Amino acid sequence: MENVSISYLEGIGSNNWVISGKFTESGKPILANDPHLLLTAPPVWYEMHLKTKDFEVRGVTFPGIPFVIIGYNKHVAWGFTNVGADVIDFYAYVWKGGKYLYKGKWLSSRPKPRGC
Repeated sequence: MENVSISYLEGIGSNNWVISGKFTESGKPILANDPHLLLTAPPVWYEMHLKTKDFEVRGVTFPGIPFVIIGYNKHVAWGFTNVGADVIDFYAYVWKGGKYLYKGKWLSSRPKPRGC
């Protein structure tokens, strides 16, 4: 991590916590949730409020997702913490001429010409 710039670390992490209803005036719990996502344009989150005669929910969602991801209804509130996703695999090869080192053995590369 010593080579990672501070600007890369901004917004990383998240937290949430709950206060039991035993400690609130109303007797109901309080949920605080912060997924620590940076402000962007266009935004990551979009507010959603769904209401029918039998159901009502309000919160935030991602574009294209037809339900509330972080939110509440008349019975419960919910949230989540945010961690970085593992979305890349990085391979570093040691090359010598037309061969590369793989699991302690030098293997020949086999170029495959491709047309456009």
